Amino acid sequence: MSKSDARKIVKSFVLKMKQDGFPFERVYLFGSYAKGLNKKWSDIDVCVVSNKFAGKNWDSYERRLWRLRREIDSRIEPIGMTNEEFSGLSPLSEEVRKTGIRMV
Repeated sequence: MSKSDARKIVKSFVLKMKQDGFPFERVYLFGSYAKGLNKKWSDIDVCVVSNKFAGKNWDSYERRLWRLRREIDSRIEPIGMTNEEFSGLSPLSEEVRKTGIRMV
């Protein structure tokens, strides 16, 4: 699969989230497809930024993301982050900020 194909799949995932009323602010494609290092069996790493991932109900939103991704493509590996986490110093958030492709 090409980087262009991965972007189309992420766009379909974004559309599905919108149709489902999933609250998000930004979505990024990151990882091997964003870096152009993907292989035949690479997953599609997607970061969804929403403050709904804060607080005691964060896991229900995470499960919802995984349910939605199954309806689009099982290769999607969604990661939910709050705005604070996205702006933080974790290696994952730094990778998304440095190499991620903003889709929304």
